[in-house]
Amino acid sequence: MPKVSQLSLNALFAAVFMLSLAACGGSSSSRDVSTTTIEGQVVDGYVEAAQVQMFDLDSLDYSAPVASGTTDDQGRFSLQIPVDQVPENFSFRTMGGYSIDTGLPAPSMSLLPDAEATQYTVTPITDLMLRERYRARNSWADSTRQLANKLGLELSDMYRNPLAADSPLELQRSLERVLAYGGHDVALPDGDYRIALLQADKRALDESMPADIAAIIASKHYMTGSLTVAGHDVTGTLDGETVSGRIQGANLVLSVEYPDGGGVVRLAGTVGIMGAFSGTLVDFDSTGPEITSGTFVASLLPTEGINADGLRSFARGIYASERNMAFRDLYGDMDLGWGAIPNVEIDGNILTTDNFTVALNQASGLTDNLTFNEGQLLTNDGDIPNGLAILRYTDSSGDDAFLLQALGNRRGIYVAGDTNESEDGDIYAIGESYMARQDALGGDFLQDNAGETIDLASSNVTPDWIGQDRPQTTAGFVALDEGVQLPEVTDGVGTSGTASDEGVTVLSGSMLGYKNSASGIDSSGMDASADEMFLATVYATGALQGDMSTGGDLAIGSFTPAAKDWPIPWVGYAAEAGADTSLLDFGGVQMDFLFRPIYTVDLEINSLITLDDYRNNFAFGTLEVGDGNATLTYKDAQGEEGTLELTITNQGGVYHFQGPMNAEYIDILWPAGGSRALVLSSTAADGKIYEIGEVFLTF
Repeated sequence: MPKVSQLSLNALFAAVFMLSLAACGGSSSSRDVSTTTIEGQVVDGYVEAAQVQMFDLDSLDYSAPVASGTTDDQGRFSLQIPVDQVPENFSFRTMGGYSIDTGLPAPSMSLLPDAEATQYTVTPITDLMLRERYRARNSWADSTRQLANKLGLELSDMYRNPLAADSPLELQRSLERVLAYGGHDVALPDGDYRIALLQADKRALDESMPADIAAIIASKHYMTGSLTVAGHDVTGTLDGETVSGRIQGANLVLSVEYPDGGGVVRLAGTVGIMGAFSGTLVDFDSTGPEITSGTFVASLLPTEGINADGLRSFARGIYASERNMAFRDLYGDMDLGWGAIPNVEIDGNILTTDNFTVALNQASGLTDNLTFNEGQLLTNDGDIPNGLAILRYTDSSGDDAFLLQALGNRRGIYVAGDTNESEDGDIYAIGESYMARQDALGGDFLQDNAGETIDLASSNVTPDWIGQDRPQTTAGFVALDEGVQLPEVTDGVGTSGTASDEGVTVLSGSMLGYKNSASGIDSSGMDASADEMFLATVYATGALQGDMSTGGDLAIGSFTPAAKDWPIPWVGYAAEAGADTSLLDFGGVQMDFLFRPIYTVDLEINSLITLDDYRNNFAFGTLEVGDGNATLTYKDAQGEEGTLELTITNQGGVYHFQGPMNAEYIDILWPAGGSRALVLSSTAADGKIYEIGEVFLTF
């Protein structure tokens, strides 16, 4: 059997994405005649009540752990295993549990022990080690040594407890930098949660601009409620309205019913650290019928047991150091820009920071200075932070902008408008504002390669695909651009941009943005036939995911009017120029998945589907991936179940799963290692596309 240091890529892949976050501790093995005891510790802070599973890497059967256990109130675990069943090569993964320091649900994570290890400590550092190995595609020893050098650590330090008193200072700092990355998944344990949500849909354009944070909190943009997670079912209320949903791994879909039964708002995404939950929303109103899109950030925190001081301390780690920001309008002027937000100080629930400058649409020209006005951690009863934060700025013309963020997520949103009584006093832009610490670890591939060429595979689908013939090859779904030139870092703080006749490219830390319009770098709007813009964030593996916009009105099938400046799921994969992404060998990975539609029509009557069809149109289950094939086991909201056999092809790191779905056909486009994929449903393999949606995937 091979040693750990000689692991094949498929074993690494399975271990890497088993789930991601905190853990740590010391451990040892003690043997008697028939059993051995494997002991260790999980650290985020220390994680209580987490499930710990141990897997045999040689069997690649991740549905059957060789041992499992639960952590105690110091994050310790103890696994009893018959001596003759101890694998030569094994890994650990953790899921669930709570951080003792904060009371928050802990992220999932994994550990591949060193070949000579006598201690088993699961931490965000060990999880990142696996991700970096997958990214680098070189030997385990080389990739681990490269990461250790980057952190300023000895190789042996990487497996230590970052919270121990005798741990190197750089290891303690590295823990904070990994957590600040904002790319980890959290599988919420059963229990009661408070939900707090900030949202804006395109109907808010031209509404009155809130004058301050207090007005935002008092507006319809801010909602609170309570949820109960029991098994995979989610029930509760949001601003008094009934909420139902499904959680699958760290993937969550929520449906909010209109009070008169005439509509439903659907939100979907992956839950991250600090209960962060964000994405796009779809609002289906049957009186039209009308579909409206929007964007949201939310947090889900346990009803009981939150340590307010510990949560604020965690937030300080998120906000410490300068943060890169990339932003773009979803609705409004279609601006694309970048900047660097100074360190944010937290005093109680008050946030303070300095002014900063943003660049808009091009590297040489338009900039604006933003003056800080006020900042606040939003709170639940008893002034306990609820995981959401708001910063308010004023630009050089006197207009205001609110940055709204769930603390554990890079993805935020913003609302901009004028508050001058002599003007309209309206909201004129709604968009996304991705933010991440400049020294965050895990999504730094693009920044490390600033000014270099990379290979970029990408895929997106627009509403006008509905009713069109399904492409017959993977190349019809995935574009592969080789030798893509990344911008240089131009201002010394890690943000940059370039302008050309073809458009604007923005590189800001772990965020990548692109705008191409018929008039080059025009900022005054977009045309449906010629314009596009996306903003995405990169993961440690090279996976990119975000949303794309096209301008103007687009028909959904023959139904008009339909989409105007709608967000469209966009995925990609960034690799070193010339890297052989076909080396990936899946082995036996099993992923949780959750599907929701975004655009869907009844092709027989050439119209949008009915409200009842839409209400019941989501599905969940598992995707078990083999070598060149996959098995999708699903159940939909109406209780119908099925198993699909899919084939896999790869184009530049975007993996294409496809196959029959009863009498119809399904295509799934997944950037390797990401948490989001595109989905298309067709009437047949050579038929018409009738549905476009997204799938959220976690290991």
